[in-house]
Amino acid sequence: MLSFIDALRPLNQPGEIVRTAARLIGEHFGVANANYARLDTDDGVDYYIAEHGYAAPGRHSIDGRYRLVDFPGVTDELRAGRTMDVTDVASDVRLRDDDRAAYAANDIASFVMTPLVINGRLSAIFAIHDPRPRSWMPDDVALMEDLTERTWTAVERARAEAALRESEERYRRLNEQLEERVRERTSEVRSLFTQLVSAQEEERRRIARDIHDQVGQRMTALRMNLETLRSQAEGRTALVEQVGRTQRLAEDLDQSIDFLTWQLRPAALDHLGLSAALQDLATGWSEQFSMTAHLLVNGVEDVRLSRDIEANLYRIAQEALHNVAKHAHATQVTLYLTQQNGNLVLLIEDDGQGFDPDAHRQADIGNGMGLMSMRERAASVGGRLEIESAVGRGTSIYVRIPRSEQEA
Repeated sequence: MLSFIDALRPLNQPGEIVRTAARLIGEHFGVANANYARLDTDDGVDYYIAEHGYAAPGRHSIDGRYRLVDFPGVTDELRAGRTMDVTDVASDVRLRDDDRAAYAANDIASFVMTPLVINGRLSAIFAIHDPRPRSWMPDDVALMEDLTERTWTAVERARAEAALRESEERYRRLNEQLEERVRERTSEVRSLFTQLVSAQEEERRRIARDIHDQVGQRMTALRMNLETLRSQAEGRTALVEQVGRTQRLAEDLDQSIDFLTWQLRPAALDHLGLSAALQDLATGWSEQFSMTAHLLVNGVEDVRLSRDIEANLYRIAQEALHNVAKHAHATQVTLYLTQQNGNLVLLIEDDGQGFDPDAHRQADIGNGMGLMSMRERAASVGGRLEIESAVGRGTSIYVRIPRSEQEA
């Protein structure tokens, strides 16, 4: 028994377990054949399926599929959970003619068959066979019953482990497929986002140009006409005052148009580059919100980047300053634009009240704006955006774009 247990313990393949168990049992009892068989049903016919059996030297294998109906007496006993220990097939009264004929066809004169009944159903058997009549001792029968149960336990364990491995492998493949789909969809979404941003920037540029060229020219003409009207109204106090008020309204409207075109697409971004555009942004933002914004540029003052990189970094800075004005309660903001370890780095740093980035990310997912948009803009040009913040300690937003993406 100890040798049997030790031999089966390291095995993890059902076929190898059955083959080893059959060999050990066959050699121990010195029989011609030893077979472990499971039960199966095919087209309504029940079968014993014997595989990986043991055959003594010079003895043919009796592995195969056997119909239960060909062994009626034996099957009835086994289904009742009773072990069959037959000394002589020819004389055992429990056997029927069909049983004897089937055993004679396989040159079997004596055998022990131990059943394993699980939940009232015959599930497996272990059998030893010999071509000569043989008396079986009670200890032999008891040992066979014990070994049958241990073999079944080892086989079912191996099958469960194999099923678990197969399930894990299947889920691993499914997970890889899912991850690949996510990567594909993410790539598609990023591509669409990039196209959308490019189209949006182009439309902003067109609208800003149209406003400047058409509305701006008309505003210039309107102010010139008002100036002419004022000179013609000399001596008519009420009319002069009315024209003066209209001139001031026209000046305010002209400034609003300039601000609108600057918001849509700053001219400096197209003509002078990112550094100049960020400087204008910081200056204009400081004047509008009465907070100090500084720009520090190191090593990239005269460098022109691709249109997409410049536009997206500008919009990230614009969104960051918008968030500072709206949420941070800061007194000053510093923008850094530099090259660092092969990366183009844009840093927007404020001394405001800060926030919890993880909590904000969950809220951001819900409304689809803010930091999520900034992250997507950074990713669309091959960069990444990182946030360092804590309640009461201000906020730092880093955008890093590798040199390879700048060159591309």
